[in-house]
Amino acid sequence: MKVFNHKETEFIMINIPEILVANGTGAFLVLFLLLYRIRIAQTNQFDEKAYNFMLIVTFIATINETLSFIIDARPGFIFHILQYISNTISSASSGIIGYCWCLFVEYHIHRNFKRIKKKSRILAVPLIIATILIFINLLGTGIIGNGYHF
Repeated sequence: MKVFNHKETEFIMINIPEILVANGTGAFLVLFLLLYRIRIAQTNQFDEKAYNFMLIVTFIATINETLSFIIDARPGFIFHILQYISNTISSASSGIIGYCWCLFVEYHIHRNFKRIKKKSRILAVPLIIATILIFINLLGTGIIGNGYHF
């Protein structure tokens, strides 16, 4: 697929088969890990729930990124809207995975659930701010700007 870059007046090639292989492999591996974790006996502790949640969000993000590349630079209003939604999901999933990873590591180091509750509130502030800004950007204000200007 050729995408025209207006600033540099050149064509940028997007290699869809390469993206499909990379993201397909990633999605398959994440799904395999998730199904394997479901199959083994679990104690239903905080760290297992956080890890499983990170796997689910990562799976959704890999599928979403693949769809984002497929619909990228397609003409039409619907594709424009789908691209914004896809970019919003990608941006939000990165923040969610980072937040969960911090809590997961904190729990593994200290094994103190009260400490996790305290840290989760502190770590939630930047996540909430970023999520609000991401959704404001979705409404088309262009405050953040994702590089897709039509």
